[in-house]
Amino acid sequence: MTKSIGFYSFRYGLYYVLVIAAIFAAIYALKTFAPDLAASLQGGGSSGVGAVSIILPPMMVAQAFYRHESRAMTRGEGWSMAVIFTILAFVLTAGMMYAGTLIQPLSTYELSELQYLLNEERNMLLIVVAVGAVFLLLTNRLMLWAGVRGELKKAEKIAARKASKG
Repeated sequence: MTKSIGFYSFRYGLYYVLVIAAIFAAIYALKTFAPDLAASLQGGGSSGVGAVSIILPPMMVAQAFYRHESRAMTRGEGWSMAVIFTILAFVLTAGMMYAGTLIQPLSTYELSELQYLLNEERNMLLIVVAVGAVFLLLTNRLMLWAGVRGELKKAEKIAARKASKG
């Protein structure tokens, strides 16, 4: 590799935070300028917004990988990046959640519910986190593969166009 996994991990982290920030900005703008639309999205229609936040960053890293390396990822590179990106996503999400509680502290009810969850329902919480981690790992790997594959196909089309023009 011409660039290190650290380079791509930094890119993933940057893209992840920027996508989440863009989503929050869009939600804030909707609440400010179109509160009815924002309410309908918060009523269950915003699952696509969450999907965007886990699909875009690995896809963008895969495109950068192809531009720098001019080749597809090996299986080992893809899986190691997917594992690192999954861990990074959990760490960044925890950091953003902590920063959010500094900006808007939790109410006493929310604190009591969090305490209950951490003390009484720890096993269920660990199961949910484990399932989420596996899902995120597989999604990261799939999006890395799809991003590189898309860049390969684009390069093939450009080469075919140049060859046909002679």
